[in-house]
Amino acid sequence: MNKKLTIQLLILNTFLLLVYFTVFINLKTGVNAVIMFSSSDSLCYLAVGNWIFEQKETIQTMLNPYMFPFLLKFFLIIGGIKAVWFFQFLLWIGSINLLFFSIKRITNIFLAYIGAILLAVNLSFIALTLHALSDVTATFGISCLIFYLTTNSFDYKKVKSFYILVLFFSILSVIKPIFFPILILIIVIVFQFFYLKSFIKDNKKYLLIVALIPVIIQFSIMVIKHDKFTLSTKGSVTLNQYFFAQGYAAAECITIDEAKPIIKGKSTGFMLSYMLNHIKIFSINFKDNIIRENLRGAPTFLSYPPGYKHPFFYATMNKLNKLFYQLHIIFILPCLFLIYYLVKRNHKLLRPYIILYLIFWYLVLMMGIAFYQGDRYNVSIAPLWIIIYAVVFHQLTSKTFYIFLKEKFNKIKT
Repeated sequence: MNKKLTIQLLILNTFLLLVYFTVFINLKTGVNAVIMFSSSDSLCYLAVGNWIFEQKETIQTMLNPYMFPFLLKFFLIIGGIKAVWFFQFLLWIGSINLLFFSIKRITNIFLAYIGAILLAVNLSFIALTLHALSDVTATFGISCLIFYLTTNSFDYKKVKSFYILVLFFSILSVIKPIFFPILILIIVIVFQFFYLKSFIKDNKKYLLIVALIPVIIQFSIMVIKHDKFTLSTKGSVTLNQYFFAQGYAAAECITIDEAKPIIKGKSTGFMLSYMLNHIKIFSINFKDNIIRENLRGAPTFLSYPPGYKHPFFYATMNKLNKLFYQLHIIFILPCLFLIYYLVKRNHKLLRPYIILYLIFWYLVLMMGIAFYQGDRYNVSIAPLWIIIYAVVFHQLTSKTFYIFLKEKFNKIKT
């Protein structure tokens, strides 16, 4: 490691430690089991972890894939609550370092520091390291994906890149099932258009099976334990008991708690037909869930559990969430224009940029079916939008972009 890089890392990580422990010391929560398992989701993860290590039966194995519960219980066994916290603290600092290197690689050192600062001052990200929830692990996984996509080793033409992408989303899928549709898309559609010929010629086809081992294990659990050939039932339960229940309650003029038992177990066909018949209600709810409940959502884990709210941190993060939401609006057109620019120049950043941009908007749109989560889901999308906007700023303020515009303007004049 050269001296210049050592100094950069020293500056970055000194800043990170100062930010983290300033927030950590001033929060009332601390590292303890009461806080760590104060949310219902954390108890669900623990139940699955207990099943893995102690064979304690639980219905939660139908809902929550094994990866995070396994890690949670493993660290509880080797070092208790403090080991879980330290593991998540390492993921926090690792996520920011990976994002820093990724942005530096494709833009410049200044934007790399800005990107790292934006992720570091996400106080909800820090607060989540004190809770037994999968969001910190998922954010680290996304940061690893970003790091890979911005390396020279990522070559979309090579089947090796296909295997690695499958591995990434296979792992992410067993951390959070929301990533599973992306994995299906890669295997069913992307594979057919970009990798079929090279895959047929490849003498290491077994690597595809190796990359799918994480989801194969989860499917095996679901088939053997629950006789269901699916990754998880969490998506269908969330759709039924959150988004559909929300719209059904509004349409029938009842409370959501009254609606849940009525529509529990309703078929997908019934729900789809009902939603189409009440399209306005469900459309408004979908939009409001994305914007009001999630992107601009309250920093829940800076005030949770009740009695542990930090007013200053809460107010600060609340303002930051609104600022970040404004950035998402402002950058829509520049992002689309950058794609056009990269296409015209056949730029090497085109493929990784489009991949990251599509993942970002997929995760944003998936926020439309969930609520009561505050800004929890914002944490995992943060590394994506930070690097996307850094690339936009870097490319659209470059000398080559100015030349590109000048050439286009001259063509229009002639």
